[in-house]
Amino acid sequence: MKKVLAFVLSLCMLLPLVACGNNGSGNSGSGTAGNNGDDITAEHPITMVVAHDEVLDSPQQRAMEAFKEYVEAESGGRIVVELHANGELGDAATMANMIGMGSVQASSFCSDILATYNDKLSFLCLPFLFDDYEQAVDLVWNPDGELHKLYQEEANKAGYYILGFQYDGQRGFSNNVREVLTAEDMKGLKVRVMQSDISVATFTALGCNVTPMSFSEVYTALQQNVVEGQDNPASLTLANKFNEVQKYYSTIGHNMNVSIFVTNKDWLESLPDDLREIVLYAGEEFGGKQKREETRALEEADLKEIDESGCKVTRIEDKSSFIEATQSVYDQFRGIYGDEFMDTVLKAVGKA
Repeated sequence: MKKVLAFVLSLCMLLPLVACGNNGSGNSGSGTAGNNGDDITAEHPITMVVAHDEVLDSPQQRAMEAFKEYVEAESGGRIVVELHANGELGDAATMANMIGMGSVQASSFCSDILATYNDKLSFLCLPFLFDDYEQAVDLVWNPDGELHKLYQEEANKAGYYILGFQYDGQRGFSNNVREVLTAEDMKGLKVRVMQSDISVATFTALGCNVTPMSFSEVYTALQQNVVEGQDNPASLTLANKFNEVQKYYSTIGHNMNVSIFVTNKDWLESLPDDLREIVLYAGEEFGGKQKREETRALEEADLKEIDESGCKVTRIEDKSSFIEATQSVYDQFRGIYGDEFMDTVLKAVGKA
């Protein structure tokens, strides 16, 4: 039902964009080629629809509220940002599609969601790709970082532009069956995974019985034992109360959980120069940096709160069994990416 509703909403939102696009009016949701922006005013503003699937009390929503406040103020009301949270307009895959269609201007989700439009865009989610947080900072969150540039280039080819690279915390694993200390403990567990090939491949390699599922369905699926476990950072596990229906949480850290604040490249480039610069600045400063910093600052406190809630937190220092078990994922995706691309990624992280 949610997917049907999201589709209907996307069509409803797209129709006025198409209609307005024919006459070039200021409320079309975009500028036009060569448009100096004179027809975009506070009385006839651009509406920028921004949607995500996280809860209202989350670093994501706070970042989006800061983005909205800045863009509307700096544009003098010429851009109105319309926020939708909680998966109100659909799941991450739906949001990516709606951005491509132009019915939503921006959204935030895990970086591998865009692999639907370019297979290579899952590479930041290769299991245990980064040695630590600091390495990811240098390579991804640094605008001059090699993998930052590589991901942006591949996203551009698919028609997307990354306004900000986010951090949701290193992904851990929770379940209701047993404490997880090694890869052997994962075998046979019924696990919800993201709707992405690389997530399916990673947990299949760990011996799990996987069920791809949208984020908004996870709590109920855990509560009703449709699945026994899920992987998410401490921040998302806590914000969405997964710890209330789980007994164990292990800090596997298989994925640095680089999320992206993303827009339609053509829409961005159609904006008048001054408005485009406002969106670009706010995208990195609030959609990227603010969320990264808040999430990082709360990471340890979130783990402590999960543990104190009755969901036992197990900190895994020796990850060798997990790393060994997921090496086959690299072989699988080398076949998808090609040798040259995979070697470029591995060389950047010192694993070539």
